[in-house]
Formats: sequence, C-alpha cells, structure tokens
Amino acid sequence: MRRRHLSDKPMGSVTCSTYEEMEALFAAFHKGKIGLLIIIGNPGIQKSNLASEGSADSQTVVITGRNSALGIYRSVYMANGKNVVLDDVDGLVDTPVGRCLLRELCSTTPVKIVNWNTASHVLAAEGIPRQFSTRSKVAIVTNRFTNLDSLEPIIDRGHLVFFEPDAREIHLRVAQFFWDQEVYDFIGERLNLFERLRLSMRLYVKSAELKAAQLDWRRLVLASCLTGNALEVARLKADGSFVTEEERAAAFIKRTGASRATYFNQARKLPAPIAM
Repeated sequence: MRRRHLSDKPMGSVTCSTYEEMEALFAAFHKGKIGLLIIIGNPGIQKSNLASEGSADSQTVVITGRNSALGIYRSVYMANGKNVVLDDVDGLVDTPVGRCLLRELCSTTPVKIVNWNTASHVLAAEGIPRQFSTRSKVAIVTNRFTNLDSLEPIIDRGHLVFFEPDAREIHLRVAQFFWDQEVYDFIGERLNLFERLRLSMRLYVKSAELKAAQLDWRRLVLASCLTGNALEVARLKADGSFVTEEERAAAFIKRTGASRATYFNQARKLPAPIAM
C-alpha cells in the first residue's frame, strides 16, 4: 500500500490499488487481527463482495443496506460478539445519533459499551436492552464520508483505506465472473479512455443486457467516458459498417453538422484501441 498525504485525504490514511491488497486486509479483519477497518471507494468496484468473502467461515456478520442507527444497534446486539461489517453506512454518519453509535462501536477498548439513549418500542418488543457490551471488531465499507473532519475521533481509532483500483485492475477482476467475451473485449480495448474517469463493473453487466436486447450497447460504453463530437467519432470508429475514414467523416458531418476537419481533429485526439 502506498501512502497518500493529499489535501482531500486525512494524514495517516492509505490507498490500496489492487484487489490482492484488499483481500489481505479483509482476511486479517475476519481473523480478528484488525480492530477497526474503514474502506472508502467508488461504487461498482466490488467492495461489498470483498467484505463478504470469507465471512461465512469466520466470526463475522455482514450488515448491508441503508440501516438506521436503531437498525445498526439492533443488528450488532444480535451479532452476539461476532465481528461486524457495516456495508453502506453513508446515511448513518450524517446524523448525530449515528455518529455517536459509531464512536461507541469503534472504541479501542477490548469490551465496548453500546447505548441507546431513548425509549424504543422496537427494542422493547424484542427484549433488546438499551445498553449492552460487545467485543465485536468493526469494518466500515462506504462510497463516501461526507465530512471526514467531523469523523476524526472515529477514523483515528482504526485503519482508513481508500480503495482506488485503476481501469486495468478492475478489468482483470471482471474476467473472473463476466460471461460475454465481445463486451469484455470491447471495453478492454478502450481502457485508456477511462484513465481519468472511474470504471464501474456495472458497465459490463448493463452493456451485456443491452446487447441481449439487441440495442446499441457500444454507445453506452463510449458515452461512459466521452461526450460531444469525441463520442460521435468514437461511435463511428467502432461501427464496422464503415470501411474508410472518409465514409466515417461524411457520416459525422451528417450527424453533427460539424466539419470534416473537426472529425479528423477529434479522431487524432482519441487514443488508439488497446490490442487484447
């Protein structure tokens, strides 16, 4: 892992760029070696899968979905001391009650005291006390923390990791499960277009759905990384019905009303497809 001391990331945080690194981190957590693990990364890069892998064979409970603070309190109590993964807690950290609950759950003491300070019919109906102790270790998996500064008391207690795989790393990971070779190769040949944009694994699945419906799936891929005239040029270059560049330029003029020179200027700026 390489350290990043950038203005938008707290001091002491680290950045992981490979799935191998993330698998090692979660394996250590599931074994109880890490008290608090906080993972922040873009949607569609398999964070939830990584958090769940190996949990069934360990003392770990994965709590998913947009749970309220009360729902998290209840789920952690029901975990009965097992390690807990909180997956998708973006909304939880935006509320004072949620942040208070996280501070208690993320305490560095071996035994943590967790409180619910208001009366609750839900807890009473299930016989859940408004205070309990737990030895659960905690992993938080999220797309964002809206205000990292306000969460400093929590972050300081654990390992804050920004998961930032590049397009090639994501593409290689997708090969483990994706079924459509044509879609896979088309995206793979254009990974250089995603160098400054995030690539989501969901793009592969959505493209395959459009292909199965006999719709223009290539346009979806290209529109994920290009706009305007550049998008139209890329679409024409991906269209096998055109034989020559002059044919493509003529079609470009007809579609956009722009000039022949504009077509060739945009074409020169586009990176060449990567040989697979």
